[in-house]
Amino acid sequence: FTEVVLKHSQCLEDRLAVLYFAVKSLKKAKRLLACRDGILRVLEQMGEDTFNVLATPPAEDIHNTNDLLTSTMTDDFFIHMCQCSQKSFIFLMRFYHELVYVYYVIDPTRIFGISLRMVVLTFQNG
Repeated sequence: FTEVVLKHSQCLEDRLAVLYFAVKSLKKAKRLLACRDGILRVLEQMGEDTFNVLATPPAEDIHNTNDLLTSTMTDDFFIHMCQCSQKSFIFLMRFYHELVYVYYVIDPTRIFGISLRMVVLTFQNG
């Protein structure tokens, strides 16, 4: 069914919406490994380096992000952070959110790398 809908969708947002709801359906059906594989495939097609996201981030990345949060980011920065209007970015974050849930169930050690990537993306895109 998903393939048929994807063939007739006319824009990227339509395709991402179909893929997102397909992933959500797999999650609801408790087919978590298929859900994970689908999410990883979509993330790779969106240009994400899933291998590095799933690996435990090096201590340097953790310290750099922590320094960014504690030294240069003030309360005013967070209050005035603009809301992202790019639909593809919003879907990217939704896919990462679903991936966190899947890994929470099947391998919780991977959540940290995914969460760190989500924080970095939020700082970059708003």
